Amino acid sequence: MARVLVVDDEPDIRILIKHLLSFAGHQVQLASDGAEALISLGQDPPDVMILDVSMPVMDGFQVLEYMRANPETAGIPVVLVTTLPPVKGENAGRKMGVTHYLTKPWEAGTLETAVRVVLRETQNRQALGQNSGPA
Repeated sequence: MARVLVVDDEPDIRILIKHLLSFAGHQVQLASDGAEALISLGQDPPDVMILDVSMPVMDGFQVLEYMRANPETAGIPVVLVTTLPPVKGENAGRKMGVTHYLTKPWEAGTLETAVRVVLRETQNRQALGQNSGPA
């Protein structure tokens, strides 16, 4: 299926997401903060990223800013997963090119569905010859 980079400072959440997405057939990489995420992006760019906002060292919005400014990572779709209220988190994320937004805790199946939708949207844009960047 797809390579997914999961970035979250909570170990239990990282492991839970890894199990859910691995079970769905995806290859999952893990990062515990934004700095680790940037290292992973440089070494082995994923097909999609699951990104938390509130993290030490470098938060999710800082990661997004770096990604969108870098031509090699600008087109990687991002699913923002956070405890921030939608007014604050979703609006800011959308302005920065987040593909999808989920509020913690999410309901069963929601995360896998978001990844599937993001991948389908990316494939459709590529098939139509459009930019593979965020919607």
